[in-house]
Amino acid sequence: MASYPKVSIVIVNWNKKGYIINLLSSLRDINYDNYEITVVDNASEDGSVEAIKEKFPDINLIANSTNLGGTGGFNTGIRYALEKGGYKYIWLLDNDAMIERDTLVELVKVMEMDETVGIAGSRILDPEQKDLTVEIGALFRWDTIGVVPICRNKRIVEEYIPREVDYVAICSALVRVTAVDKVGLMDERFFIFWDDMDWGLCFKENGFKVIAVPNSIVYHPSFTERKRGVLTDFYYGIRNPLLVYTKHARPLKRLLIFYNYLRYLCKGTILLLLSNRKEEAYIALDAIQDFCHNRWGKFSRLPKLSAEPKAPSENLIANKKAKRILIIAGDTKEEVVCLREKIKKIFAESKISLLVSSDREEVFRPYFSNILVVNSKRLNSISYSIWVFLKIILSQFDVAVCLKISLFSFAIRRTYFYLSNKDALIECDNNCLHIHKPILAAVLGEIAALAIMPFVYLNSFRYKKNN
Repeated sequence: MASYPKVSIVIVNWNKKGYIINLLSSLRDINYDNYEITVVDNASEDGSVEAIKEKFPDINLIANSTNLGGTGGFNTGIRYALEKGGYKYIWLLDNDAMIERDTLVELVKVMEMDETVGIAGSRILDPEQKDLTVEIGALFRWDTIGVVPICRNKRIVEEYIPREVDYVAICSALVRVTAVDKVGLMDERFFIFWDDMDWGLCFKENGFKVIAVPNSIVYHPSFTERKRGVLTDFYYGIRNPLLVYTKHARPLKRLLIFYNYLRYLCKGTILLLLSNRKEEAYIALDAIQDFCHNRWGKFSRLPKLSAEPKAPSENLIANKKAKRILIIAGDTKEEVVCLREKIKKIFAESKISLLVSSDREEVFRPYFSNILVVNSKRLNSISYSIWVFLKIILSQFDVAVCLKISLFSFAIRRTYFYLSNKDALIECDNNCLHIHKPILAAVLGEIAALAIMPFVYLNSFRYKKNN
């Protein structure tokens, strides 16, 4: 490109000093020469602000007094860029993203070729398995709440042509300033999670294209392989998508979407209660309650986590013996691989298999030879879940080992939870097939969904398009 339009690079940081320093260092070497960097620090307590001031005194540093979350942090940087003026684009980056020299220029090329493109995002690659594409943008589901990332966790993907999508991840996204003037800032009700998904739909509804650019590369851990915590999974992951679909689905369509989603959600929540995982269940109920009561932003009530049971000795577990063991992958790749090594140590002669959703299969192929794959798009279906359940029963595994509660663990007589923080196995109370629990959860879940559906649906009409 003969001349580069001016870009404001906005990075939000919170307690990741090492990551932010590495990213700022790499930005010095990019194949682009017309940019300014703004770091918005969300009240970090790890010395990030002092380190940035010392090593990069020439960048714009905004130190928030409180943690404003991803949405508040990025909006702070975007406001600063808009008020300062002179920029054609704003490049939003996560502090733990790793970039290439041409990551930015490839995004700018696409934006310069089409004035109707409002936001363009990079292809995300796994930082450890660099032939693994995490995603190249994503599409929304409109039968229930959910998204379908393009090429999620796929190896050696031959994708080079930019494509239109519903949203791109904000870990590396270039936005057009004139589009932001029309669309508005990110909705700060989200705090974190689903904020970039909502923003993508906002751009589209205002007549702008959302484009995924395969030749723009950024390295960032897959969402499926990151340790997210109970609040992200059971609070922001429930409350926030309800808001997204409230804003962007028409009333009759929203009625069907909410009903299908609540059926799935209520069954899972009741199964958690029946399995004595009350902390997650109560947080999920908090999410629904807060949606109905117009409570947004950061979750302010500390969850009461139940005490972890004492782990039995490894010798006691090993004495029970097991020839065939099924690991149910409910958490990160690192934890599952550590669990595999733990099982090999305790059950030396056992054959280990892995049960994993189809969108994570390629992540685990280098580590497991025996993999049972369940279709991630069909897990909401009762008939499909029953089919998988029966398939596991017929496979006659001796032991199931989980990192999280799973419906399919009830198909096996002996079940252990793996506590990764203690590197310990905890035996559950599944001394026999507790099929009655998932059956009871399915029945009660249908009843609960019908009971709470009117409250959730009617309350959704109170929320405006914008915050």
